[in-house]
Amino acid sequence: MKKNLLSILMLGVITAASSIALAEPSIISCNHDTADNNLDIAYNNLDTLSARAGESWNFYSSWYSPEKLFLHLDRTYYAIGETIWFTGYLTNALPNCHKELSNYIYVELLNDKGVCIQREKVKVQDSSHNSKKSGVWPFKIFSGQIEISDALSSGVYSIRAYAKWQLNGQADILFTQKIRIKGDKQLLNKPLPVEKVEVDFYPESGRYFAGEKSVIGFKATDAHGRNVEISGRLVCEQGGGFVPQQVSTAHDGMGIINFTPEAGCRYFLEVQGAASESSALVGRFELPEPASEGAAIRVNNLSNAVYVSVQTKGLSDGCCLYLRSANGMRALKIIGFNVAGESAPASGEGAPVAAAVAGSLAVGGARVISEQVVLPAKGLESGINHLIVADRSGKVLAERLFFIYRRVAQQFTGNFSTEKQQYGKRDRIRTNFSLRDAQGRPVTGQFSVSVVRGAFEGFMQESDITSYMAIESELPGPIHDPQYYFSESVPLKERRSNLDLLLMVQGWRYYDMEKILGSAAAEGGVRGAGAGSAGVASGAGDVAGAGDAGVAVAAGAGGASVSGVEKVMNDYFGLKYSRELTQSISGKVTGSFGKKKTKEYDLNVLIPSQNAVRSVRVDGGNTFFVDSLDFQDNTSFIVSSIKSKGVGVYRPTWDGEVFAPIAKFKRLEGSVVDLAGKKVLGTGNLSAGVGKETNATTNGSAANLEIKANSYTGDVTEDFIIDSLADVVVSARVEPELYTDQHSPLEVRIANQKDSWDFKPFIDFLLAMERMFFYNYNNSTMYNGATGFVNAGGAGFLPVGLVINGISQMDWSQLEYVLCQDVQIQSVSKEMSLLMHNAGGGLVAVKAFQGREFSKEMDPSTIYFVPLGYQEPQKFYSPRYDLGGDLQTKESDGSADRRNTIYWSPMVKMGQGGARINFCNSDLVDWPYVIHIEGVTDSGVPFSWRGLLDGSK
Repeated sequence: MKKNLLSILMLGVITAASSIALAEPSIISCNHDTADNNLDIAYNNLDTLSARAGESWNFYSSWYSPEKLFLHLDRTYYAIGETIWFTGYLTNALPNCHKELSNYIYVELLNDKGVCIQREKVKVQDSSHNSKKSGVWPFKIFSGQIEISDALSSGVYSIRAYAKWQLNGQADILFTQKIRIKGDKQLLNKPLPVEKVEVDFYPESGRYFAGEKSVIGFKATDAHGRNVEISGRLVCEQGGGFVPQQVSTAHDGMGIINFTPEAGCRYFLEVQGAASESSALVGRFELPEPASEGAAIRVNNLSNAVYVSVQTKGLSDGCCLYLRSANGMRALKIIGFNVAGESAPASGEGAPVAAAVAGSLAVGGARVISEQVVLPAKGLESGINHLIVADRSGKVLAERLFFIYRRVAQQFTGNFSTEKQQYGKRDRIRTNFSLRDAQGRPVTGQFSVSVVRGAFEGFMQESDITSYMAIESELPGPIHDPQYYFSESVPLKERRSNLDLLLMVQGWRYYDMEKILGSAAAEGGVRGAGAGSAGVASGAGDVAGAGDAGVAVAAGAGGASVSGVEKVMNDYFGLKYSRELTQSISGKVTGSFGKKKTKEYDLNVLIPSQNAVRSVRVDGGNTFFVDSLDFQDNTSFIVSSIKSKGVGVYRPTWDGEVFAPIAKFKRLEGSVVDLAGKKVLGTGNLSAGVGKETNATTNGSAANLEIKANSYTGDVTEDFIIDSLADVVVSARVEPELYTDQHSPLEVRIANQKDSWDFKPFIDFLLAMERMFFYNYNNSTMYNGATGFVNAGGAGFLPVGLVINGISQMDWSQLEYVLCQDVQIQSVSKEMSLLMHNAGGGLVAVKAFQGREFSKEMDPSTIYFVPLGYQEPQKFYSPRYDLGGDLQTKESDGSADRRNTIYWSPMVKMGQGGARINFCNSDLVDWPYVIHIEGVTDSGVPFSWRGLLDGSK
């Protein structure tokens, strides 16, 4: 075994079809029965405990709710030189959060090793949905683009997006979408053989006990991270009388093992080969051993109720069962011990537990104690629910996720229609999209829309905003075909069972429940102690006004100001990052010869592009913080510290920036491999939702497609249509032919744009033109961001070499104050074999114009740096042939219009009458076009719509 999964409190859910024997339980509702209330000998009173749990959860969700970000891409297959268009939808994970949503997000292009090779910062474009009205879920909407470098090779990449507040959590919970890029070399979709098969086991809720009916989930993958469908048998190496039982996967390489383990036995899953080779053994995998003590939760999630069994063994104290949903948390029942007067369980060799005095506990020893409850489905909130067993100190002993499907009133019908049934080349296509609720009333809101060539039908996003907010954002790592779990074409019983499987093998502790259970008490203790501004260092200098440039400078020992209680609670939860509402920079100032202590000095902050200068007199202190900034990408800053008296210099340094770490989780290809049949069923984003429209005409006439959408808070209908396309069986995927303009080499492209940068820093220009490069001003070194896994260290980046006037050197500091007009670029290379120049990350060769000098001595009291600013959104180019326009080309030669994305709009307002989507056809007329709409209503309910448009008839 590679992993000891019993050491981790995993979350799990058993399938509805599992054979489970539960004792007749009591019905648990908001009103706890008197038997439970008698257990106040351990926890005072169950109602009081429930109130405390609710208070803790409300405090956490109000102040520290995580954010969720979904990105809608125009498609998932591109060629070098093309543009990736996206719209981001940001919201809070929990409904009662009163903190404002972040105003900036980060969108990254990752290579197949999880290393960021390009990053864009995007400023909020629309915050009209950021309402705090009762019953309205807030959203902020972002739009932007990523231009794909000409230098990329063919392969699988990923788009990752996040707000900085999300970095307080795990990196593998961030939005990630796999894409494909086709370069000049290599063919994509090369079949990969089925190699080593791995099977991981996930006991339900993290542990199981010998002698008790148990459920263990498992997932099978191959060496490439693809799901593998397997069959085999469970065998016992020791002990007599065990009859091997057949085991097989149920969905996407996932399955469950139902059995009653015997003490002292070792169990193995033997994976068999093809049917014709049934005796062939592909692999033998040992199950984790049963636990000797602790707690376990078993759940049978049926349509009318959720049956819960809690097992405890060897606990020295009582524990409590809690239920958490997005909207609240409450204690359900005290468990894990006997009240005095009842028969105590046996322990050890059968010796009775010491007699319990009145009001004390008789704790179980070796015997497993089981208690059952039933949760009526009508009393549970839709979406993900969370069962927790914790002791009186708040230590979590077991956790378990389950999902509730329920039909709700919020259903929408989408209508997409066109004026004509047939369109020719470059014709103007006028369409209408409207949304109505279950009562037929028009719904207002905002959405993003992409229209792409029919060849890309199999290369659209697998997820949509509803499935992402409901399950993907709550689970780590990629989820294959998430729309499957909400498609009404799949029977509800099957969806529920397979979603239980997913939660068992991929569920986890998204929230630190031990911290949360104690948060209200901690917060109350801070206030009760009169902490005031405890933990907040006050600045030693004055704070300058924002002025025209919106720059406020604070200098001294502290940074951004927060209240004392908030500071202490931030430390309590271990938060490092705040919600990014404005841009800022920060740094340190040290004295002469590296001494940290400083005396009086003047701190100056200069933003040349904004003609902004701010100064502050500092009595003493070693930090500076500049807040309330607003700057775009390629904005340079100059910070200087001038000593007021005496000799020597004070040296400022910039703190730099922090981004999400390298993605470490497996990037699943999405292929489903049938090991039993020795065949590969697909090698792309295999989706059950790819096919022709079934309930709407696709000949260009008016289409009336029914969709239903619900708030991701859990209001997910049982018959929710995520993808209105019919199911088909995909045996292989044909890569579409990509059409792009001829893109000039990097050197020519740089030369064509350099003149417009004449009075701007040369290094800024180089970074803007070649996004793989990044510059470290602290050590005056240029790096290649695509080389993080190339060098022997395995994590660092390789430096980019520099040749000035034919002389090889690594001293980039000579160019830090040089403008573009002073430099002639001779060549730019990203080849990693230029070791003769000590330049494993590439090489830049420049020549100084005659009479220009740029070997400038650096002033140690002044630093120059360029932080990442937000990008300027570009407008998608869509030619207007109906107005006499033509395709934009450099030569204006009337080249053929062969757009891959026919139309893209990041934000379309939808009023009472719906919205018009108009665009001109291309020369390809690659019918049927694929239409993908994602959006959010004015009440904060996300919705999705997909369909095909065939204008050939």
